[in-house]
Amino acid sequence: MIAKFVPGALAIALAGLAFYVAGFGTFDSVLVSALAVWLGVAASLLRNPSFMFQKFFGGRISWPLALILLGVFTWAALIWVDIMWSQEQFLIEITFWQHVVGWAGIAALAVMTWAFFGVPIFLVIAFCAAYILLPRWMGGAGDDWARVAENIWFSTDGVFGQPVEVVSRTVLVFILFGAVLQVSGTGDVLLKMSFALTRKLVGGPAHAAIVGSGLCGTLSGAAVANVVTTGVVTIPMMKRAGFKPRFAAAVEAAASTGGQIMPPVMGVVAFLMADMTGIPYVQIILAALIPALLYYGSLFVSVYLEARRLGISATPLTEAAVSDSDTPAAAQKLTRQDWIGSLAFWLPLGFLVFSLIAGRSAQNAGFMATIAAVVMSLIVFPTFRSPKKWLEALLSAGYTSAQIMVIVAAIGFVIGTVNMTGIGLRFAEAILSASGDNLLFSLILVMLGCIVLGMGLPTLGVYVLLAALVAPALIETGVEPIAAHLYVLYFGMMSMITPPIAMAAFAAASIAGARPMATGFAAMRFGWSAYLMPVLFVFSPSLLLIGPGGTIALTIITATVGIWLIS
Repeated sequence: MIAKFVPGALAIALAGLAFYVAGFGTFDSVLVSALAVWLGVAASLLRNPSFMFQKFFGGRISWPLALILLGVFTWAALIWVDIMWSQEQFLIEITFWQHVVGWAGIAALAVMTWAFFGVPIFLVIAFCAAYILLPRWMGGAGDDWARVAENIWFSTDGVFGQPVEVVSRTVLVFILFGAVLQVSGTGDVLLKMSFALTRKLVGGPAHAAIVGSGLCGTLSGAAVANVVTTGVVTIPMMKRAGFKPRFAAAVEAAASTGGQIMPPVMGVVAFLMADMTGIPYVQIILAALIPALLYYGSLFVSVYLEARRLGISATPLTEAAVSDSDTPAAAQKLTRQDWIGSLAFWLPLGFLVFSLIAGRSAQNAGFMATIAAVVMSLIVFPTFRSPKKWLEALLSAGYTSAQIMVIVAAIGFVIGTVNMTGIGLRFAEAILSASGDNLLFSLILVMLGCIVLGMGLPTLGVYVLLAALVAPALIETGVEPIAAHLYVLYFGMMSMITPPIAMAAFAAASIAGARPMATGFAAMRFGWSAYLMPVLFVFSPSLLLIGPGGTIALTIITATVGIWLIS
């Protein structure tokens, strides 16, 4: 009982902290950063530890190791807080043992990253640690280990740096916003509306999966979580309609992944991108709109053509089907209550966008939108009036936020290394040197790097890492900053459906009963436009609504025709 209560209480505390800070401001900058990271680490470590040391991967760590890691990280975090507070009043000298504890905290964070997010990001952290410590004659930066600890742990430029500040103060409240909508039943209503609106199209269930997964995916902030949530409904329905299991899983994976690039929320990345780049939020969502619509347009065309090839006709809903107990609720006829229930999505979302356009800060807009979502859910969903549902929403938001805080803190170490050594500029120079003056070759190199670095990470983690490491390299080649950031986001997300570590595709394959690797390649084929679209808008920024109106209109028309013909 205690084993379940403690991590749940920590997750709820993290969600509550995010809500308070978004609405009432930061009561203490140092304490908020430390609490956000520590609550995330503690909730993640204690949520589901196993009793076997062999159960290391897949987010499970043995109880002894979990407690050791938590103890080490807690000690290091407390020393960080103490030093940060002390530095505000007088100069201090960090002792030898404090340096050691700082490095122990970094090591504990690296082990957690390995366990929760897999080998690729752990190797990035290990490479950065080796590079910054190895002597110059071995190809490293040759920095002193104590100086590294001071700059990356005992400062606000590394582990507890800008990514932690932005995510804890601005982004986490949007995760709570999405959790409220999902738990209240709004996600089910959106899925049901998607089926109702597309059921008369050829291949209706697959079209519904695209619409429903796209709408829910843009709020979830995690492609894999969205696949698991919506795929249990959409994939069986596609299979019953006549689609092969592999194709049904690929549709769900590609649509859920695409939700992360669909405005106005973009899997919560839109707000983070605005904060990190200084580009206005409205400009970001307008720039991202046309490529996202073209991506989903290509999905619709592919489903239509596949349905025609297989001879799958439209599946209009009959009154008999409504009373059929075997028909999932999502596929049943829309009622007046469903239309009313959809207001719990549209009104808070409209309020959110209007607030941002009106010039409110992202965190204030998120705070008000969350309140609006709670009020509307209480009004239109009687089941949400139960305290059990409120706790479920807080737990969902808290556990999601906890995983994000772990990866964001780990990426802070990478960013700190980049700032100390200038390795980001060297990365850009290496790309320029390898590609010469060939921008297309530079884009291919960056694409491969983004797919590899993005493997296994949640959307926010993908973007924070790539925005720090890879986007500057593109900007150095002369690419528009907004195009560079959208480029790395697209290919970071495509790692979710690109083998060998196509996590969204593999999750969908497990639901469909299909072979994971074959599903990954099918999802790549199905989502082909996302591999081409970023290259198009880098060479032609008018696709991002940049430039003269006539050029923009011509670009959109030709891109639409091209998407249709290639599909």
